[in-house]
Amino acid sequence: MTVTESEKLLQKVYDLVFSTTRQMPAYFTSANDRNKTFGIDFDELSESDEYEMASVTYNVVEHFVQGIENNFERTWIVRLGEDVMLGAFVITKLGDSNWAPELSLRIVNENTERFRDVSKDLDVDRVIKLPVVQNYLNYCIVEGVRQAETGKINKPGLSYFN
Repeated sequence: MTVTESEKLLQKVYDLVFSTTRQMPAYFTSANDRNKTFGIDFDELSESDEYEMASVTYNVVEHFVQGIENNFERTWIVRLGEDVMLGAFVITKLGDSNWAPELSLRIVNENTERFRDVSKDLDVDRVIKLPVVQNYLNYCIVEGVRQAETGKINKPGLSYFN
């Protein structure tokens, strides 16, 4: 894949991730006949893929960010994890999971800009630098790729984190 082709792929997936109109994390979003939906139009994203990824990003956040009590920050972290996992899933389905980390960086940067001044209770610049948040996002990349390739996500457990 040439640089130009790679850049086009990254832009296509980035645009798709940010095409959503959801205001809340996918875990709390329903549309048409789907519960827990990202609200994007991508044929290879099944209802069960959406449900699994939305559920996992929401339910595992506590495992990673136990010390973060601020609900604005936790909600933003979940939304960020969802977008990262979704992006990793889509780019893998489109044929090149090697670009998932680069895509994730772009998604994180965009979300940081979009949410920077949303609330005085949400300090995105501080939160994004926390190692626990970085670990959560890395988990979301790996598991988004895994969901696309195998249809299964590893949930946090002793074998995954040791």
